[in-house]
Amino acid sequence: MNKSSLKIFAIEARKELMEKMRTRLEILGISKNGIEKAKVIGKEVEVKGTLYPKESYDSLIRKYKQVGYEELIEESAYTWFNRLTALAFMEANGYIEEKMIFNNGVKNEPAIIDNYYEFEFFKNLDNDLQKELHNLRDENTPNSIEKLYSILMEEKCEDLSNIMPFMFKKKGTYSDILFPTGLLMENSLLVRLREEIREKVPIELIGWLYQYYNSEKREVVYNGSMKKTKINKEYIAPATQIFTPDWIVKYMVENSLGKLALESTGINENLKNNWKYYIDSEKEENSEKIKIEDIKILDPAMGSGHILVYAFDLLFEMYENLGWSTKESVLSILKNNLYGLEIDERAGQLASFALMMKAREKFSRLFSVLKREEDFKLNTLIIKESNSLSERIKNRIKNNNLNNLNKIIQEFEDAKEYGSILKLESIDKEILEREFSLLKESFNNNEQETLIFNEDEMIIDINEELELIENLIKQHTIMTDKFDITVTNPPYIGNSRMNGILKEYIDKNYPDVKSDLFAVFIKKVISFNKKNGFISLVSPYVWWFIKSYEELRNYILNHLTFYNLIQLEYNAFEGATIPVGTFVLKNKIIPNYKMIGIKLSDFKGIENQPIKTLEAIKNPNCNWRFQAKQKDFEKIPGSPIAYWVSDKVREIFEKGIPLGNIAKVKKGSDTGDNDHFIRLWQEINFYKLGLYLNSSKDVLEKNYKWIPYNKGGEFKKWYGNQEYVVNWENDGYELKNFKKSNLRSKELYFKNCLSWTLLSSSNFGLRYYPKGFIFDSNGSSIFFNTDINIFYIEGLLLTKLASNILKILSSTMAFNIGDLNNFPVLDKKDDIKKFKISSLTKQNISISKEEWDSRETSWDFEKLSLINGKDLKSAYENYCNHWRDNFVQLHKNEEELNRLFIEIYDLQDEMDEKVSFDDITILKKEANIIQIDNSILKEFSTESEKYLYDRGVSLEFNKDELVKQFLSYAVGCIMGRYSINKAGLIIANSDDILELSENKFIVKGTDGEIRQEVESKFLPDEFGVIPITDEKDFSNDIVEKVKEFMKIVYGEENLKDNLNFIAEALGNKDSKPTEEIIRTYFIKDFYADHLQRYQKRPIYWLMNSGKKNAFSCLFYMHRYEPLTVARVRADYLIPYQEMLENKRKFIERQLSDDEVSAKEKKNIEKQLKELDTLLKELREYANEVKHIAEQKIPLDLDDGVNVNYEKLEAILKKR
Repeated sequence: MNKSSLKIFAIEARKELMEKMRTRLEILGISKNGIEKAKVIGKEVEVKGTLYPKESYDSLIRKYKQVGYEELIEESAYTWFNRLTALAFMEANGYIEEKMIFNNGVKNEPAIIDNYYEFEFFKNLDNDLQKELHNLRDENTPNSIEKLYSILMEEKCEDLSNIMPFMFKKKGTYSDILFPTGLLMENSLLVRLREEIREKVPIELIGWLYQYYNSEKREVVYNGSMKKTKINKEYIAPATQIFTPDWIVKYMVENSLGKLALESTGINENLKNNWKYYIDSEKEENSEKIKIEDIKILDPAMGSGHILVYAFDLLFEMYENLGWSTKESVLSILKNNLYGLEIDERAGQLASFALMMKAREKFSRLFSVLKREEDFKLNTLIIKESNSLSERIKNRIKNNNLNNLNKIIQEFEDAKEYGSILKLESIDKEILEREFSLLKESFNNNEQETLIFNEDEMIIDINEELELIENLIKQHTIMTDKFDITVTNPPYIGNSRMNGILKEYIDKNYPDVKSDLFAVFIKKVISFNKKNGFISLVSPYVWWFIKSYEELRNYILNHLTFYNLIQLEYNAFEGATIPVGTFVLKNKIIPNYKMIGIKLSDFKGIENQPIKTLEAIKNPNCNWRFQAKQKDFEKIPGSPIAYWVSDKVREIFEKGIPLGNIAKVKKGSDTGDNDHFIRLWQEINFYKLGLYLNSSKDVLEKNYKWIPYNKGGEFKKWYGNQEYVVNWENDGYELKNFKKSNLRSKELYFKNCLSWTLLSSSNFGLRYYPKGFIFDSNGSSIFFNTDINIFYIEGLLLTKLASNILKILSSTMAFNIGDLNNFPVLDKKDDIKKFKISSLTKQNISISKEEWDSRETSWDFEKLSLINGKDLKSAYENYCNHWRDNFVQLHKNEEELNRLFIEIYDLQDEMDEKVSFDDITILKKEANIIQIDNSILKEFSTESEKYLYDRGVSLEFNKDELVKQFLSYAVGCIMGRYSINKAGLIIANSDDILELSENKFIVKGTDGEIRQEVESKFLPDEFGVIPITDEKDFSNDIVEKVKEFMKIVYGEENLKDNLNFIAEALGNKDSKPTEEIIRTYFIKDFYADHLQRYQKRPIYWLMNSGKKNAFSCLFYMHRYEPLTVARVRADYLIPYQEMLENKRKFIERQLSDDEVSAKEKKNIEKQLKELDTLLKELREYANEVKHIAEQKIPLDLDDGVNVNYEKLEAILKKR
């Protein structure tokens, strides 16, 4: 089974069939705009000159009016996909004799077209139809053969409807006249179906086909047009159904059904040796005995039936073990044991089909036996709604006082919105059946009634309505029954994505578990279960840990018993990137029962999950298998299902002081509109930014508009992620009065704190924030009364010990304030240790701050360290040595903090102090950790190199990244943002006015006040505009300016070496001239790097003519004026265009030279062609630039890059 191929086929098949359905409907006069009137001729109707059976046509019109045009297309497409797939599966497995899908030999047509007369279903047809089929075969035209095939398909579906009515219908339904055409053509859907199901295939193929068929609809929900909308009932199934991996199904069924059977039915103990995923555990004494045929198993979200099919396998084994015959076993399993519920019609059909195929696999005479069985029906139901019942039949029920029938009709209104979670009152089945008999009699006894009548221009078939009511009765009976085993993979939908009807129902009926549909299912599944019954599910495991599910956890811990569970690695569930766990519960409390937990968190990859599970099952002593008493879970705040925790760690929670008792752990603010209120600090005028302020009073006094905003950010420890600012003008007046904002904990604004990012795919990353910040809900923070506490706690919370404890409190990607509030702090009153811890923490903060501020994206950036040296190479080497030392020091400090706190918490037996080098969060862009062979003795120039070598690693610096940082800084100095002679920002405001003189420049405000005065040999560009062209065409050419910059920084004598160093770092593989390498970098890659460095909020904007890069020019956003574009046009674009025009004329003249060889001529023609392409791009671009220049567009930096960039977007490089 090739899943990739299967997926492509299923997606393409859906598109093709839906298109065929549209075509068929159009032929039948049906469109989204309405229905063309058909002419009734006896038992037929005529549409556009073609006759169709009236019964089927009426059924089609009813369906159209019930579900609408688009849903009719969807439903009829999947109906035929299901049927064709089912036929192919049965043929491939030899379950039917006819070849309705497969061909014989080289002929493309299915074999049935040549040998239809040999089969039983044909012999049962009336003579006239047999004759018609012979005539069509004899005519042997494409149209006649297609018609022959459609009739044969219709008759075979009729034949199979006797045993599989859920999939194949009797004649007279709408699907008959929507049979897809074109199936006999080359490379048709039929041909591709044969390729996917060539030989005997496993039944699970049906489940994968279902998931893949729906994958595009699922994509629409999560990544397409519905990404931010509520999920309506038509999309609940494709949005939530994920095929449950085979090994998880086996685990769930073997540990629920298997466990029950071993305890209660008398089967041989040796049977469990066949169950790979069965976890042997304590056997419950005095279990009630139960007959095998009385065991009832329910999957209330059965999807395509994978779980029920495996339950069939186990039951069949058990029946055989108890001495039942094959026939008796199969029929008893289908009739007595297996129950399923599903809202999705298509999935429900496939689930029932899959069960029948499993039964047929076990019992070869199944189909012939079932044809003789009266009233045989599976207990796998597609949940029906009562919405389509006519007012006439509803009134008949009311008028005849059939109150119980009336009640279930009301209860099942919009039933597909709720599915299995509906709360229903139990009504005796016999009462409902008696009332149903009275209803049928009321029609039979009334001579004026006909079975078909017209209501509101819609033809109603009373037989269909009565059949629906009969289904509702069975549905109600199953949904109010109690089961020995409930096993399922429930749907997952967060509360925010639920549509209004579903959300309102859940809020009312399941208020304690309303945050996600899977939690509602857990609660509902418990109510389906008999006392002492088994429950097994696979679901997101967040409910085991986080606070919002604490009520559900407490309910289960107080009423049920965990038998066992498996916690999968975070991304180990195919089709979903969610944290998933699977578990088995017993619906009673068993005191002191020791549950078993298998923790797969450390094993990456889908393929490793079953392997490591089997290892844990076979080896109880492996270090990812644990035992726990669920009563012990209560010792940890919030009662997380922390099955792996030792008694020592539980004692820590009992002895420790909750962090919330010694500090304020607070969730931050929500602006309600980040795009409006928040900026990256580089986007704004720097003079409007207030840094390190004490309070709002300082903001008002100094007339600042922006202040730092802690928004969380990437995984980083100790210090950093200080990059955003928030509009706090007039004491935050606009934000405070914005209806959607939620400004929590305002009394803590501007105070220093520790802060972390709410969501992290890595470990817990805590950072020190100095005074002056407002904090966001994604940057929740911890506040202290003294700085002594703050450094002790940061040191503690960034240890391996703390990471393990936090995983107990919240084993998810989210670190909530409740988890931090409950963190147990131990204080041994050892002042020497406390001082050492605080000192180590401060040093770690200092190193991390230095690293953060070493990049130009920090507001505390002063100068690039690479300009400190006699040349670039030596500066680079100094950088590497300095930061290698810092990296090693940070690593040493983190391991020492681990050692100290492991000692304080007395956990030496449970963990060591070792820190992975990958967990050191400095230099993530500038260096890589490389594993090395350290078996050979070496000498080292520094202790840091030796330290790393001894541990089998090397810190390799990314020379290209550092050189790119150097070039970016050089551009900053050219633009006037920085100066080599003065630290910090120089020109960073839109109203800065530059005055240049020899070896000196001054920056003034509009009021004439001097803001900066810098003596320097390197002066910024007069207007902050730098052309980037293929050659040195302008005096302020970017490569020439960079060379000038390097001459002044390192001396002219080192220029060549420095250029070589840069070219080598950028990747001079072809030994091209160094200046060409640098120029190519600026033309092709500089801007992409700049966008990445500034998170797509560039400060230097690139005017660019298009794909050929005929013309490019950088300008500095903070120096932009309404005349900037006009200046670029006049000073650079037009002159450059003229240069190229003259160059073209010069080259063209060479063609007329008689001495030019053929080879030279060819080369000249090639040059002309290239120039023509460039000139064409330039002329078109020049027109756009002229249009923008004439508008003299002003920019307000407070609006941010996103808004401002859009104003000039037509002439700028795409971000």
